[in-house]
Amino acid sequence: MRRTGGRTGTGGSFENRLRLPQEIVDALKSELDIPVGIRISVLEYEEDGYSAEYGVKVADSLRGIDYVHLSSGRNAPPGSSASFYSDTLHILRMIGRRPRVTTVQSGQ
Repeated sequence: MRRTGGRTGTGGSFENRLRLPQEIVDALKSELDIPVGIRISVLEYEEDGYSAEYGVKVADSLRGIDYVHLSSGRNAPPGSSASFYSDTLHILRMIGRRPRVTTVQSGQ
């Protein structure tokens, strides 16, 4: 089954892939007096998907964010609900360590 995206490039280095989100965070923080955070999928459940550690690294690397909203999943069965409602598969047990910023986690 073909997954969404289909992109073959990676966007370059890790730092280059964070450039646009960092610019957005910086712009929001300079103009608004509100908490700014990101939502990121930390578990893709795909053999070639990025790991939970990669998602945590993104959250730890963005400067100025006030929180990170952890999500997980894929767009094909079995989906992501198990990672939120199963004691053994719960997302916070699976990521190994939490980001250094306030962490929000919710299920579907």
